[in-house]
Amino acid sequence: KKKDRDKKTDKKCEKEKAKKVKQSVEETVDIADALPMFGVSLELAVERSRCHDGVDLPLPIRECIDYVEAVGISFEGVYKISGTKTKVSQIRKMYNHRQNVRLSDYDVPTAT
Repeated sequence: KKKDRDKKTDKKCEKEKAKKVKQSVEETVDIADALPMFGVSLELAVERSRCHDGVDLPLPIRECIDYVEAVGISFEGVYKISGTKTKVSQIRKMYNHRQNVRLSDYDVPTAT
C-alpha cells in the first residue's frame, strides 16, 4: 500500500511540475492583449497605431477610409450594409496583432 501511495504522490508531483511549466509558458504576453488598438480610447489607439500621414486617426481607421474612398464610393448603400461579423473580427484581430491587413481581400461592407 505504501508503494502505491508513493507512486500516486510521485504522479501528483509530476502533474504539479507540468502545470507550473505550462503556467510559466503562458505568462508570455501577446501584444494584442498588452497593447490593443480596439476597445481603448481614441487617444490611446492613435498613440498605439499612428497614422502614416500625420492625421490623428488610428491606422486601421485611416486605412478603411482610404479603401472606401478608393473602391467603395460607387458601392450602393456603402454604409448601410454591415460586413460579416467573422470577417470584421478577423480584421480587428489582425490589426491588434500588428499584422499586415490587405483590405482589398475583403468586401466593402467589411471595411466600413
